[in-house]
Amino acid sequence: MSPQFRSLVKRTSLTVVVLALLFTGLRIVLNYQRPCEPPCRPLRPAGKKIIKEPWGERVVYLPQQQPLELTLELDKPSARAKIRFTLHYKVAVHNLSDSIINTVRADFFMEQTSLASHNGFYFKIWDPSGKELAPLYPLSEKDGVIPYDVDLGVMPENGRHVDLVPGETLKNAPSVLRPFRWEESWKEVREPDGIGTAIAKGKVRVQAKGWPAPAPGFRVLDGYRFETAGRYRIQVVYDSGEFQYTAPIYPAWSALPNKLRTLLWFLKDLGIDVTPPYTYRDYELHAESKVLDFEVMP
Repeated sequence: MSPQFRSLVKRTSLTVVVLALLFTGLRIVLNYQRPCEPPCRPLRPAGKKIIKEPWGERVVYLPQQQPLELTLELDKPSARAKIRFTLHYKVAVHNLSDSIINTVRADFFMEQTSLASHNGFYFKIWDPSGKELAPLYPLSEKDGVIPYDVDLGVMPENGRHVDLVPGETLKNAPSVLRPFRWEESWKEVREPDGIGTAIAKGKVRVQAKGWPAPAPGFRVLDGYRFETAGRYRIQVVYDSGEFQYTAPIYPAWSALPNKLRTLLWFLKDLGIDVTPPYTYRDYELHAESKVLDFEVMP
């Protein structure tokens, strides 16, 4: 074996060793997960159930510990009887787990609505006799002037579908004193077979006096009216149903630019894999806030 060939073999071997070390190091860094220490709650399955669907079966997992925490705060523990907008609240949902909670429906935190269709989040309110109240119909043009609107400037850019990363908190959009009324009008729409008309609903700003501005950060409870005086109780609840999509999170991987992540996924197809082992699961999640008391005055 010539000296030149031995030198080439030596350099090649050294290059292979260096590349292997770099590959191993990169894989360790990109696969690192932060330790989940209290109050962090590791999202791990305690059991599962099989959901039969027209296209096959789907596995839904039940968590060992519920990963979401709900908090409810009242501006003042009092409201007025027979008036719809006098209880002001704050709600926040906090991801305590080590996984991303994907596509949390944020409608509850955004819209000024009765929450009759709650998309996972909803209120439970009990009257002085212990009877649970049903929410009122959504606000509409029948209600005349609606004194409060919603400040959506504080909501995430991705709007109604929010991915909660570990440690992240989603808070309700606050109410603002900005009176309006709903008005319906006919508008022209383009359809496949020609031009038609459809009803469009829009907000028309109006003047209204006598309504107090809500405290900063608080939301007006518009979906209930309390018909009698007395002590009431209120709680906010979250039920994901069977469609809460979750995944672990890897800080170093998440910090990479999208183009670099795409390149690494491409290299994985070629057999060079440094990507984290993502495990995507559907979990059935549930969370409840503390029950708070408030007094309804005549």
